[in-house]
Order: sequence, then structure tokens, then C-alpha cells
Amino acid sequence: MTSASDKILWIWDAMEGYSGRMLEGHSSSINCITFSPDGTKLASGSEDSTLLLWNAATGQVERLFRGHRSSVTCLVFTPDGTKLISGSRDETIRVWDLATGQVRAILDDHASQVNRIAISLAGNCLASASYDDMVRKWDIAAGRSE
Repeated sequence: MTSASDKILWIWDAMEGYSGRMLEGHSSSINCITFSPDGTKLASGSEDSTLLLWNAATGQVERLFRGHRSSVTCLVFTPDGTKLISGSRDETIRVWDLATGQVRAILDDHASQVNRIAISLAGNCLASASYDDMVRKWDIAAGRSE
């Protein structure tokens, strides 16, 4: 899977080395992409401040997420596949419920763009890095940094 400034998400056949499918849906550059833990979904984040949830088998968009005030820079699914977490240039991290499309938490202790996020195997702890030179550990359920 690759993406670029052309607003196109390419799914590659790793065994054959050719592009199997081209997915289009964002109105600006795609910054980040990730597969769900079970491989049935993929998510993309864009300069257009949105996230798209795709069906990996069909290439169809299943859900559009809006809420960030600036471009989406990083994404991760929770290990159980029920939530998607996004970081943004708007200095926030958002926890999205995949079933409803609603924001479950906004984590906002960074003073600059969030550029990396990682989640624990248990799914209860998140780490984030920002251009504010801080790495933060988050309790996702409580919605606060530790």
C-alpha cells in the first residue's frame, strides 16, 4: 500500500510486484495509511483534515471521519479493531469509534503537531511524539497523559 500527493492510495500485490488497485476519495495529499488488525479494513489520513475507512477487499469507502482542524499526520487502530486513533497538525489526537463514527476522546496536551503515535498490545496505553520535543504516554480510557 502506498500513497502520495496525487490523492491516490495504491494497493500492491506483494507477490507479483504490481499495483492491484487504485483507491480515490481524498481531496488532498494522503499522509498516512494503516491496516486494521484483522486486515479487513484500512484507514487513510489526509492534508484535507479527514480520515477515510476503506473496505480492504472491495476498495469502497465505509466511513468518512471529520473533526481535525488541520491535516492528519498519523493513524493507528486499537488492537481489538474497534477504534481508530489519529494525530494531526492541529496538535490533537482523536480516538474514533468505528461503529458510530463519533469521537470518543480528544487528547490535547501537545503544543505542536503530533507526528507519531503507537498503541500498547493491550490497547489501553498510547504513546505520541510531537514537534514540541515531547513524547507523551496516554491513558486512553481516562483521556489524559500520564
